[in-house]
Amino acid sequence: MLAGCGRIGFGALPIDAATDAGECPAPPATGVVEPNLIGGFVRGLWLSPDALSIVFTTDTSGGGRTTMLAHRPALDMPFATATAIPDFASLATTRVAFSDDELDAVMSLYDDTVLYETTRTSTAQTWPAPTPVAFASPVGYHDELAWLSPDGLVMYFDRAGATVYDQNIYTTSRAHRGDAWSLPTMVAELSSPTTASFHPSLDAAQTTIWFARELESGTPAIKVFRATRADPSSSWSAPAPMLLRGEPLNQADPEPSRDDCELVFASPPGETDGQWAVWSW
Repeated sequence: MLAGCGRIGFGALPIDAATDAGECPAPPATGVVEPNLIGGFVRGLWLSPDALSIVFTTDTSGGGRTTMLAHRPALDMPFATATAIPDFASLATTRVAFSDDELDAVMSLYDDTVLYETTRTSTAQTWPAPTPVAFASPVGYHDELAWLSPDGLVMYFDRAGATVYDQNIYTTSRAHRGDAWSLPTMVAELSSPTTASFHPSLDAAQTTIWFARELESGTPAIKVFRATRADPSSSWSAPAPMLLRGEPLNQADPEPSRDDCELVFASPPGETDGQWAVWSW
């Protein structure tokens, strides 16, 4: 993923190896802040297949945004200090998501209305400049914060309109790498006329979806929601809010591990939204 450095250093997790929720360790009563990933407006999270590497975006001293990468030696240890990914240094990214083989990436850019994608043939290559995805957002809307399936064939993202609560989850797919993406469709079961839903992320089996939702009222204003389904062809259950922190502070941008046993999300570390951090749950 780093220019000239090949793979991050993880092995792909087979989709059929995803752990049932009942086999996961009991989650903690509240999320734990990552001590080395505090500061700036941390958003747009993505975990590697082994959950030992994390990619996120944050603001820069010059007022832009950049893509960051951090590693940890084991799942029960904190992530180390993050460093910028050189290939994306000139892009004001809000989220970057990768296929598990690191040959495809999709991203959204700050103050842009479309999603972008980039493809390479080997992890030894640097990432080429991204190009807009083939489908265009309707006039007055913008697409952002996409999640890419491990095989690179399914994408979920949010599409925002002109009003605060005209923001819903959409999905698109393709039969093979390199094919054009299908016309996106809104995920009706996850939509709401009184909330803004964004930053969808799924487990490897694509039977659990996590996303953030901004509410008209209540504290906190932004919460993480979760929905499930029996298989990828089934409808989603009604989304349920998740209690990830004891404090009534905004919680957003969830990203589960491939087996859905761990969740990372973005939230302020204290009683202010001036800084955000990565949390684990």
